[in-house]
Amino acid sequence: MSPMSDELTQLLEQAARTDDGLNKQNKITIIAWGGDLDRIWPTLILSTTAAASGMEASVFFTFWGLFTLVKPDVRITGDNWMQKMLSVMNPGNPSKAKLSRYHFAGAGPGMMKKLAKDYKTPLPSELLEMAQDMGVRLIPCQMTMDLLGLKPDDLIDGLREYVAASPLAAWHSALALAYAGLDQREQALEQVNWFAERGFESIRRDCVWMTSTTALARTIAHFNDATHADALYDLLAPFADRNSVVGGAVLCLGPVSRILGMLALTSGRPDTALAHFADALERSHALESAPLAARTQLDAAKAHLQRGAEGDRAAAEALLAEASATADALAMSVLQQDVRALRSALAEGAVA
Repeated sequence: MSPMSDELTQLLEQAARTDDGLNKQNKITIIAWGGDLDRIWPTLILSTTAAASGMEASVFFTFWGLFTLVKPDVRITGDNWMQKMLSVMNPGNPSKAKLSRYHFAGAGPGMMKKLAKDYKTPLPSELLEMAQDMGVRLIPCQMTMDLLGLKPDDLIDGLREYVAASPLAAWHSALALAYAGLDQREQALEQVNWFAERGFESIRRDCVWMTSTTALARTIAHFNDATHADALYDLLAPFADRNSVVGGAVLCLGPVSRILGMLALTSGRPDTALAHFADALERSHALESAPLAARTQLDAAKAHLQRGAEGDRAAAEALLAEASATADALAMSVLQQDVRALRSALAEGAVA
């Protein structure tokens, strides 16, 4: 180990011996928010040193730090041009990381790696493997994954298993939504059933309750599985006039009324769904969020087609035209695919 690693080991061992009460909570959690070489390197040194000292070590990767967990052979990620551009500017995996200072067009990292080799210090990519072997919990931030367009398959192996074994509700709901994004029905609904067996009302009412509950709702709506739609609808109904936010409004996920509309549509109540979508569309415009508005228009089009009353087909086609125009303007490729799929089903008579 390097002198820095030896010093950290001594400090951690000293802290563990200092107080029996502290020793009962012999844990450390590190937040990795930066993806630069000189930020990831010390993070991995500290986490592996803590694990070697007998501590339960966890590293929570968020924002640019999340690219540390991207597989070495994955280069461009994301669905739209903005997400893809961010992935180009933030090369995945520690082996490609830049220095925050003295980068010198790549010469800086080269010198650091040469020094590491000379002084027998493990490289960040080696430390990452060591961390997994030593049982360090490497936790990807699902909200950042959604924001940056990262998929579970973009990340190194071994992360899903930890999330699946976790007792934390937020991780199971995020995993369910991630599987839904991959169209893996069985795995996604398995996570939903994890909550159903415990009772949806038992989800802890903390700062991520709304995020967890709406993620489950979006998952079952994606697969049009009505098994638990009414139970989730009843939980979210009191918040119909709210927006879903993460924590202290760190991130806005859109109107709760849109989620209620999705649940109502899943349980076969298009009239109720359309009322919720109308409210959600108004709120999305108030938020000045064109992506949310376009997604809501697609949802409302599905509700019109499910109802199948006079004028519903024309209303659906008008909504799809608006959603398609927004998808083109904002390079929302996934939304455009969904619009085309619904139009194709409509043309083939697969929907009423």
